[in-house]
Amino acid sequence: TRAALNGCLSSPAARRRRRRGQVFDEMCTRGPSARDWSKMPLDALTSVFAKLGAVELLMGAGLVCRSWLYASKAPELWRAVVMSRPPDTPEGTEAFLRAIAKVSSELWPAVPITGIDDPWRAMAKVDDSLCAMAKAAVDRSDGRLQKFVARDFGTDELLEYIADRSPSLKSLGLMQCHDISEKGFMDSIVKFPQLEELVLIECHNISDDQKENRDVYEAISRACSQLKLFVLAHPGYFLHPNGSYGFHDGDVLGIATMKQLRHLSLDCVDINNAELVSIIDSCPYLEHLCMRYCYNIVANEALRAKCARIKTLKLRPMSDETADPNQGRHSDPNDCCFVFFDSPIDEFVILSFLDSWRKIC
Repeated sequence: TRAALNGCLSSPAARRRRRRGQVFDEMCTRGPSARDWSKMPLDALTSVFAKLGAVELLMGAGLVCRSWLYASKAPELWRAVVMSRPPDTPEGTEAFLRAIAKVSSELWPAVPITGIDDPWRAMAKVDDSLCAMAKAAVDRSDGRLQKFVARDFGTDELLEYIADRSPSLKSLGLMQCHDISEKGFMDSIVKFPQLEELVLIECHNISDDQKENRDVYEAISRACSQLKLFVLAHPGYFLHPNGSYGFHDGDVLGIATMKQLRHLSLDCVDINNAELVSIIDSCPYLEHLCMRYCYNIVANEALRAKCARIKTLKLRPMSDETADPNQGRHSDPNDCCFVFFDSPIDEFVILSFLDSWRKIC
């Protein structure tokens, strides 16, 4: 019996079971072995980093170790750069500036965190930091940048920096970039001959309610002959004493010179039926038209017939030819007021431009 038992215990199957038990005991004693993430294959790292944004790469993942820093500089990761200002609160500003202060000065000039109790100084430091980070992102693209989107930061100098180093840019989105001037914009737009998508949201110094803007739109058309998508949005509409609605937007007929347009979105823009018809007639490839809060547009039969060829048409809200012309207007004809609605276009719905066109409207 003892001999038989010894034979069973010494069988190959028994020895394998004992060996598995010993390995399990060792694992329980030592704990799971630590993985060396710095030795991940470059292609795997690049695939993971592609899911991160520019800020995350510049301030986080790209600084873990030398191999990750090397992987984060791959130009293919920087073909699309999307950056937004941090939450505009004292807490958000302080957290952002403290994070910046920890970042290596090899990437961009370090920003001191002293004086963050002064809101204006803190805001200026955030702007400087974001612009410096955007330049670092452009440098890493190695001339291959195809899409750049900025929200609530940016200067003429930054836009010029991008234009001088990104000849292949196809998509440009500027949202609430109040420090970019009309001159700075027009000087840079001529350097984007391949631009196909342009989004301008609440950029009052580029297109505002105090001057004629036809020159701006015509300059865009001349410089960007392949422009297929154009989004123009103001924050709200102005109710004039004479009963007209919308920001005075100069001469929107400049948009009619954008002959290759497929997609056009106008939000809170002062445009009337005749101007809209002129744009439709001048843009034979126009397929998608979205207009919100353009109250000088009257949805009469003539306009409906003119828009019949448009595949996707959204006019909301709009006036109707049967509606009371005084309905909803300010009661005092000598007075005027601002009326604000929700944000013209949901924050960063514009980021995927053509892919999310229906979401824009």
